[in-house]
Amino acid sequence: MKKAIEYLKKINKKDVVVIIFHNDGDGICSATLLNKFLIKWRGKPADMLITQPMPPNKNLIDYVKTTIPTKIIFTDLAIDQDVKFVKKFESISKVLVIDHHEINNKISSKKVTYYNPRLYNKNVYKSASYIVYKITSKIVDMSDCLWIASIGIISDYDITYSKDLLNEANSKYHNYLGRITQKDVLTSKFGIMSDMIASAKATKSLSCEQMVEMFTKSNSPEDILNGKYADKIKKSYQKIQNELERLKIDIKKSAEINKNVVFYKFDSKYNFRSPLSSIISDKYPSKVIIVWNKSKGNIKLSARAKYQKYNIGSILKKISKKMKNVSAGGHPAAAGATIPEKYWEEFKENLIKTINSI
Repeated sequence: MKKAIEYLKKINKKDVVVIIFHNDGDGICSATLLNKFLIKWRGKPADMLITQPMPPNKNLIDYVKTTIPTKIIFTDLAIDQDVKFVKKFESISKVLVIDHHEINNKISSKKVTYYNPRLYNKNVYKSASYIVYKITSKIVDMSDCLWIASIGIISDYDITYSKDLLNEANSKYHNYLGRITQKDVLTSKFGIMSDMIASAKATKSLSCEQMVEMFTKSNSPEDILNGKYADKIKKSYQKIQNELERLKIDIKKSAEINKNVVFYKFDSKYNFRSPLSSIISDKYPSKVIIVWNKSKGNIKLSARAKYQKYNIGSILKKISKKMKNVSAGGHPAAAGATIPEKYWEEFKENLIKTINSI
């Protein structure tokens, strides 16, 4: 953490800062916290915001080069999966990587600062929003941004190691949280705001960059709910809620249960596999949930595992190791994968065997 703090402290007004963040609620909130920090610390936000899937796009480096950056910050992206990818960025700028996924490779160097709580405890599960809030709070007062950190934590699903911040937020925004349990925070007002982020992304009513800018300009949760984009966010949320009601009926008929694994083939014009997998997980808390769909020759899936004996991130990663062009990983309770369609049946069979043997 000390090196990450030193990196941030050295950023000044002359630096050209690029923030590259994961395209989900935690990525959006952690990028916002970095942006808010930059405003407090150097008087202006990042010079460029770029959202990315995981793994990131191969041509990302060419896009970043157009800004001639002096500082590049990655948040909520497991870029240590590809050392060559990291070295490309290292060649053009000093880099800070803030992540919380399972560690794959050592990428720290003279020009790359890497911070991940798993360096000290491989089992710890803290969201990128939690980490960024803690780091930036060591430099400036970030207490007015605690609500953003809370939404990011909830967006990342597992709150086990983040209850200290949520309890602090509960004292300050008690109408927005309530009981600090996994189930209760997901249905709290902050939980609904997390769903609003996912809904806006799923319906494409706002880009992830627009949402970072929206949060950056907001001083309170009320600013989001009553601000410039409030109507778009609320309409998106209602569209997804309506779609969820339809899918809940279909899940009862179509879910495929293989002992300790539940598969559900996702069929919707909106992309929100991840929130749906969380909802199904509430229905089957002792089972591993896999929500999947076909996309451009690949199978994309979101996985949930409430039961602690299943580390779904490690399981997906282990199964995919022997397969080409498979991207998989995540956290013990929430993970995802992209698999070429030709490997799907083999992947599925290995997944069922692995989980049912635990």
